[in-house]
Amino acid sequence: MSNDPREFNNITDVFERLNGDARMNPIPDHVMDVQSKESLDEAHALVDRALATGLVTAVALARRAGCKPRAISEFRNRKWDKFSPGTLATLASTLAKAINAILREREAAKTAVGGYVSIRMAQAIQGVVSYAIKRKKIAAFLVPAGCGKTMALLALRYEIPGAILITVTRLRGTVKSFLQVWARPLGLNETGRAEDIQDRITKHLAGSGRLVMIDEAHKLSLAAIDVLREIWDDVQIPIVLAATPCLQQTLTSQRVGTSAAELMDQVSSRIGMFRDLTELDNSTGDGPAQRVNVADMRKLYARGGVRLARDGVDFLCKIANSPGTGGLRTCTDLVQTAVDLYPAEEITAALLYGIARDTRIGLTEAGFYMESPASAPHRVGIG
Repeated sequence: MSNDPREFNNITDVFERLNGDARMNPIPDHVMDVQSKESLDEAHALVDRALATGLVTAVALARRAGCKPRAISEFRNRKWDKFSPGTLATLASTLAKAINAILREREAAKTAVGGYVSIRMAQAIQGVVSYAIKRKKIAAFLVPAGCGKTMALLALRYEIPGAILITVTRLRGTVKSFLQVWARPLGLNETGRAEDIQDRITKHLAGSGRLVMIDEAHKLSLAAIDVLREIWDDVQIPIVLAATPCLQQTLTSQRVGTSAAELMDQVSSRIGMFRDLTELDNSTGDGPAQRVNVADMRKLYARGGVRLARDGVDFLCKIANSPGTGGLRTCTDLVQTAVDLYPAEEITAALLYGIARDTRIGLTEAGFYMESPASAPHRVGIG
């Protein structure tokens, strides 16, 4: 239990406290355990309020709680005789904890730093996508991991009507699995032979002009890349490949055997634009060309109550532009930790350095050399 003088009295207080006060400490889940008739009534009121106010739908709550929507309906309508006492208490506790988690996530989102911002990298990605749409070509761009690639693609998916975003994982590099993940957002049948799935995709996209963006394209197998080429040949829609620099090696390296070499030549000849965005022109004059410059960094963290000192900005820029550090993803982790622990303080290089050191964030393992700022504290006090 918290020692906060504003202590809650029952489960229903959780909704009011989390809904109205972003500064409070999270309510521990054990408070949600239903062990009496009174706490059962409180859990019921919490579930009823969450559904009535639109905080969550019954289907989404059922998915989180691992139960059927019908069980939630029966619980909400007090048809408690349909459950054994033990099952009823477990269901009530589980539903209350699920709602508590949703409220925590919403409060965390209010103080989240970063997010999608139209910095130079995002604008460069948008330029590649615009070219593909205008010319109905295959276009590709290369960026290192952690540069905001996926976030920019997600924003474009919502902005461009009919756009499809496909993400290739380790399990989606084979031809059939790749076609299945392509068919899914189109609402097509994913079963059957790879050739049948490909035919359905081709028939569905023919004449549509819909944009298809493929994230993590460097994970595609050679056969999957060739299938992508076949689909483009048939439907002539804009396709954008987003990848790390190793895609270039895949497309340009020497192949053993005439057929493999010809296959890659055919793919490469159909890529109308191939942009390497590992470095961007720096028009601000802040040193050499960088993927992320000072103006970008300040724009990224302009919201969320972040107060960045100039040396803090320089420190983050060094991380963002150093290979193998995790880029902007690592920067956001550092800034978020600083804001969460020290919400009233200006974020300096010394503070960021201390957090990176004390959280063992992995910069050293990535080969990033951190010079300790002279003002760096001995310990930041995490934990």
